[in-house]
Parts: sequence; structure tokens; C-alpha cells
Amino acid sequence: PTLTKAVEQYLEVRKKDVERGAIVPNRLVTIKAMLNNFVRYVGAKPSSKSRVMRLSDLDKKCLYGYQKFRQNENIKNVTIRNELAMFNALCKFCFEEGLHDTAYWNYPKITTRGVEVDELRRATYTDDEYKRVTKALRLYTSKKLATAQRLDATDVFIRQVIRHYFLIGANTMMRVGELKQLTWNNVETFNSNGQRLARVTVRAETSKVRKSRVIVVRGGEHFDRLKKLAEEFFTAD
Repeated sequence: PTLTKAVEQYLEVRKKDVERGAIVPNRLVTIKAMLNNFVRYVGAKPSSKSRVMRLSDLDKKCLYGYQKFRQNENIKNVTIRNELAMFNALCKFCFEEGLHDTAYWNYPKITTRGVEVDELRRATYTDDEYKRVTKALRLYTSKKLATAQRLDATDVFIRQVIRHYFLIGANTMMRVGELKQLTWNNVETFNSNGQRLARVTVRAETSKVRKSRVIVVRGGEHFDRLKKLAEEFFTAD
């Protein structure tokens, strides 16, 4: 088959993974974007026919120029390495389906040094950044500002949700999708050594990697305050 046909077949399988809950929909979007970059790369190679290139025309070293191709687009090595891993997932799928005879594509090892080592971790706020954002959010949700801007109860509550979304996200390091699907049944706050902590259960069905986990974090008071605000808002006349 052509490269694009092979990609289409692979994406159909990944769509079924979404349907059975093996991956989240946003992951499929990411996979599509990655594979589109692969097709672009193949099309940019000298003498390539791009979309009509057959899968069998790609030799085992076909990815050797991919890092430079993406670096020219100002893409970081961390991202490039993840993309290359995805391309080999495609290669393995095609091999197992009998679409070609290559089990995997070779490419030069990509090392991450200096600042890029930090990029392997999820981005975090510095203490100074956290203090500045929380200070700004206190002003953003203050009664004084709400009165000055003549905000109604709904607007006031939405601002509080935004504030607590940041506070809880920064303290739990949960992913966006996990936070959006978090329910009160999965949160328990308690006191320990003079601190208000929270025990949060991240359900497998809401996790990007489809694995449940339990985390104990500081900032239990943020959950308490948000719950009280929500109860007051939804029970108000």
C-alpha cells in the first residue's frame, strides 16, 4: 500500500482504541498530527512522490533526516523523539499486518541535555511564579472588584472556579482531562502535621495512560473552599 493508505489503516485501529477506552480522544488527535508530520517529511525528501510513495519504498534508514527536518521548524528534541517512537509504532503495525517487511525503522539516538532535560518533566511553576499568580487570582476574585465591575453571582462563581482550577492543578499536577473529570467522590481532605492535605483518586477511565492512581497532596483547603462555594452557588435562590 501507499504510505498514506497505511497511515489510514493504522488510524482506524487507534480509533477503535478510543471506542474501547484504551486511549483518550485527544491522544488520537496527537497521533494524527504526528503521522501527518511523517507524511510531510517523506514528501519533502528529494525525488519523493509523497502521497503516492509506497510503504515498501521506505528503507530501514528512512528516518535518518527527520530530526534535522523538524529542527528546521524549531521543534524541540523531546517532541521529535516522541514522534519517532510513534512512527515505529506505525512501522510495527504494518509489519505485523504483512504490509511490509520492515519490523522497525532506525534513526540516530536523540539525547537531551541541559534545558531539554527539564522539558522531559511536566512544566512546573517556580515559587515566585506561583505567588504572583495566586496574588493576581485573589484580586481577580475579590468582592471589591466584583462590585466595581457589577458582576452577577454566576460571573463571580465562574471566576472562583478559574482560580481554584489553577490552585488545584498546580498542587496536584494532574492533567487537564483528569481535572475536568474529577468528582467529589474521588477527593478526601484531612489534617496531617498541621497541614490540610487531599487524597485524590484519579480514575483509570479519566487518565491519559488508562491507569488509576492515588495521590496525596497539599492544598486540601482549596478543595474545601471550592466545595463550599459550589454548594452555596447551586443552592442559592
